[in-house]
Amino acid sequence: MPAGLSSAQAQEVDQSGLPTIGDSLYLATMLGPHGQAAILGSSGTALTPDLVKGLHHQITLTANATVNAPSKNPNRPCLVMITAKQSTGGTNTITWDAIFKGTIPTLTAGANKFDHFEFWWNNTAYLFRSAMQNHDS
Repeated sequence: MPAGLSSAQAQEVDQSGLPTIGDSLYLATMLGPHGQAAILGSSGTALTPDLVKGLHHQITLTANATVNAPSKNPNRPCLVMITAKQSTGGTNTITWDAIFKGTIPTLTAGANKFDHFEFWWNNTAYLFRSAMQNHDS
């Protein structure tokens, strides 16, 4: 058993020693297995992050979007980032599921602008931590 883990936590550790989410390897970095943000999809519908694919997801906004609670939650506290890219119209909005807590800023209104939102998973909720807004990439 890896040092510092309880027997319950050790049951959620892969042979590599990294914690898991369900049956899948918990990623040690913000990025997915291919070194880039997981694509959450294009907006206009409700979108559900799959944190097994990585802890950083990107939405391309083509209309207003709703971000649902993730399909699986990490088994320990960690940072999760969601990046939203505005369309050429640049006036789309995001509605966040109730599991995302705190005062999350309104999206930047501007053609092709990026906003990056960082949340802290505390084993109960995704607490808004910071935003980097109005970026070109």
